[in-house]
Amino acid sequence: MYQTLSEELRIVAEAQASFKHYAAGDALFRQGSYISSAVIVREGMVKIFRVDEQGNSHFLYFLSAGELCVLSTLCCLRMRQADMRAVAFTDCEVMFIPSPYPEMWMQEYPEWSRYLLQSFNLRMSELLDTFDSVVFKHLDERLLFYLHQHYKVGGELLSLSHQQIADELNSSREVITRLLKKLEDGGYVEVNRSFVRILPSIGANSNGDKNH
Repeated sequence: MYQTLSEELRIVAEAQASFKHYAAGDALFRQGSYISSAVIVREGMVKIFRVDEQGNSHFLYFLSAGELCVLSTLCCLRMRQADMRAVAFTDCEVMFIPSPYPEMWMQEYPEWSRYLLQSFNLRMSELLDTFDSVVFKHLDERLLFYLHQHYKVGGELLSLSHQQIADELNSSREVITRLLKKLEDGGYVEVNRSFVRILPSIGANSNGDKNH
């Protein structure tokens, strides 16, 4: 979506921004840190997690190239601590636009306001899907929804261990391993200790996020 901004605004934004490269697995920011910049992914993908009072992380959504992290923008506008964390899912380049520019441009550039609103709308839709998955679905359905999200944005190879998947779904490794074996028997995945290969058949059950 960033490329939909006018060349003029992109030149202005990039003149004020700083750029950082992250390797897969690196943390962009953690819970409790003060966020004073709006975050836009230039290349690669980032995973956003909500952190609860017990310190457990709950996977929320992906950010792909050109997308704005709306939660970081809210923290930037309000100058408050983050209640989420962001982790590079792949090697990526990230653009940080410091305060007060994200708020100033809402007055100066209508297209910036539209970009923010489009980003909020997209994230709200994904958050509602995630909410439905967590609140209304059993763990096996949540796992299928989680795998389908990864398949849509990252392709078939999910380079996470069973323990890492369990942590992101707030479950145990033993339960996740058992459910992955069940999905493997159903022809949805191929399972390895250090990665999961998500098969195209999971796309046929794409309604795994709504109608499974």
